[in-house]
Amino acid sequence: MVFHPGQVKVQAKVGTTILEAARRAQIPIRSECGGNGTCARCAVRIGPQRRQVLACQYRVSDDLDVYLPTSGGQIQTKGPAYPQQLDLELTQVGYGIACDIGTTTVAVSLNDLATGAELGSAAELNPQTAFGVDVISRIHYASTPAGLAELQAAVVRCIDRLILQVAEDAGIQPGSIQQACVVGNTTMTHLLLGLPVEPLGQAPYRPFSLEAHNLPATQLGLHIAPEGQVYVVEAIAGFVGADTTAVALAVGIDKAQDGTLVLDIGTNGELLLVAAGQVVAASCAAGPAFEGATITFGSRAIEGAIERVWVDKQDLQVGTIGGGPARSICGSGLVDLMACLLESGLVDHTGRLAGPGHLPARVPDRLAKRMITYQ
Repeated sequence: MVFHPGQVKVQAKVGTTILEAARRAQIPIRSECGGNGTCARCAVRIGPQRRQVLACQYRVSDDLDVYLPTSGGQIQTKGPAYPQQLDLELTQVGYGIACDIGTTTVAVSLNDLATGAELGSAAELNPQTAFGVDVISRIHYASTPAGLAELQAAVVRCIDRLILQVAEDAGIQPGSIQQACVVGNTTMTHLLLGLPVEPLGQAPYRPFSLEAHNLPATQLGLHIAPEGQVYVVEAIAGFVGADTTAVALAVGIDKAQDGTLVLDIGTNGELLLVAAGQVVAASCAAGPAFEGATITFGSRAIEGAIERVWVDKQDLQVGTIGGGPARSICGSGLVDLMACLLESGLVDHTGRLAGPGHLPARVPDRLAKRMITYQ
């Protein structure tokens, strides 16, 4: 089997699905349902006729050329710098890695342990997305020892690649990195540590462990200093993880005034609210909306995705990633679009679209003509 572009040759047993072969070869194919055949996002083209099939359903019976869709993603690795000084004494020397394992994106930052200065950063798509775009799909896949080991190995390899990249960019050896600090939602840190995740997939969603974990890098298989240590930050609850703990520390939540709200909108969205001298937390599944999982032309932030929408000359205008023709719409474009529809009166405060016969007078004619009723 040959995967295009790049002409990557992969050996696969007869009866293996294209998706299974791609996973074993670490070739990313989008599969939001985890390979159940329901999302249709794993569509690829095969053979000289470029016939379209679902990678999770098509089983290999002979030599095959597989043509993958091209999708250069846009991943942000830089965030705002917070002016507050953390009450920490930086007495160590050498280098450390900060890693955020997101459901969709894995990001690392290389830091000087003596000064705290960032020396470089890198990010890439979490390879576990090949086993399901959401945490529930991955929990189901990891319900067997073999599945759990496969997901753990995938994310460890990903972190290793990113460490090698930032070390090379900074001109240092990965072996000089002494420490790694890792955060992520509770499912992601469980998968990294190889902990059972089944309880997270069913009520009352209790994690196997909320505690912080400190272990040798060699135990995980990370190739930093032989004596290097990996610290996984403690989580808060089943779906409020170590990444939220890190956010609380970064913004100084313990010193925040009542009425302060902190939002982390990712595949798994979390919020922290300071009220009555307490901090309360909650979470929700934001990915299906912001990454296009249930939107007909929805996508991640890839080339050709609509990332901006505005009204000009009484009509909708759009901007795409890369500036080319629109191919899909990603999260920021969806937020802009909803704001435009709400301001124009095409959507009411409940989120309901106005029917063609019930449009407010303020709706511009060009927008009104876009309304179509499906029978």
